[in-house]
Amino acid sequence: MLSWEEIRAWRRERRAALIAERQAMPQRERERLQPLITGPLAVHFPELMRGVIGFYWPFRGEIGLHHLIRQLIDAGA
Repeated sequence: MLSWEEIRAWRRERRAALIAERQAMPQRERERLQPLITGPLAVHFPELMRGVIGFYWPFRGEIGLHHLIRQLIDAGA
């Protein structure tokens, strides 16, 4: 069994690797994938249109949710 320190080290290393991989992805590929991620969110979570929503400003290659947030606000969120 791993110690907590070993688990924390593994998580730090894994997170750094995932961030590097995400940042290496070309912008065009991120743009292609964006609707594949945001589309199902709106479809499978219709309650988002009736609630108070918060979102993050993407950085380090994270996907931008701006279009989804605009759709939700326009729908009444």
